[in-house]
Amino acid sequence: YNPLFLEDNANNCSDPLFVDQVLMPTLKDMTTRYKPEVIWSDGASGDNPCSSDSVKYWKAPEFLSWLYNESPVKNTVLVNDRWGSGSGGDYSSGPDRWVPGKLVSQKWESCFTVQKGSWGYDRREGIENFYNTTDLIYQLVNTVSCNGNLLLNVGPTADGRIVPAFEERLLGIGQWLEINGEAIYGSKPWKYQNDTMSERTWYTQSKATGDVYAIFFDWPVEVAGKPGDVVLTKMKDAASTVSVTMLGVNGTLTTSQASDGLHVTVPDIDVTRLPSNHAWVFKIATS
Repeated sequence: YNPLFLEDNANNCSDPLFVDQVLMPTLKDMTTRYKPEVIWSDGASGDNPCSSDSVKYWKAPEFLSWLYNESPVKNTVLVNDRWGSGSGGDYSSGPDRWVPGKLVSQKWESCFTVQKGSWGYDRREGIENFYNTTDLIYQLVNTVSCNGNLLLNVGPTADGRIVPAFEERLLGIGQWLEINGEAIYGSKPWKYQNDTMSERTWYTQSKATGDVYAIFFDWPVEVAGKPGDVVLTKMKDAASTVSVTMLGVNGTLTTSQASDGLHVTVPDIDVTRLPSNHAWVFKIATS
């Protein structure tokens, strides 16, 4: 900790030297110099409870007032809500690794890590302590379907390198998004987020066209040597289906309505030859 912050804690925050002499000048200089679109605050606590107070100690309202009324980014900047007790923000960043699993009406963010525990680089850390690419894509899809934004942390080395364990996962997410990104970018939550029959199927909706995307993580087994069906129970009461396609695959898929929902037959392609791995996306046009 900065020595002035430790001194403030020792003095029961009676004279916020760290805030006045270090934090506020730095925040204002950074904002004026670099004109950020997001200012992300994290952590507002020390050994003394007084250092958790967003008003009396951190002076968050004072800074945010300057930010929104006088700063060069006053019309564009966003801030999160980790400015101390009682502080607000433009969106909620919740607790670390927050996974509500249901629709959250206000905008929110899941602060997640590639590792299962650490937020930094640890050369002693084994690969078993890393989430795999499918896990991370699942977290992305889960978050977006519930009206959130995913903030994914990696831990660089002391000299700024991204080691292969991180690189492999980031590249894997990027490759998946190249095929399936339209179900993520420019999307909004649909009226349902998760499917009843398959908990590993999530929905989003295009803001531009209203098309529904069903993102599923379990490829169906073949039946008598023929491609299996994915059953979308939440499409049972949807408007009449015009067509269903799979992102990255040409052609319209075979569908049928049944008492348990919309049955979609997956393409007759070996799963190892599909254009994307980890998860697949149906694009459902309705009228």
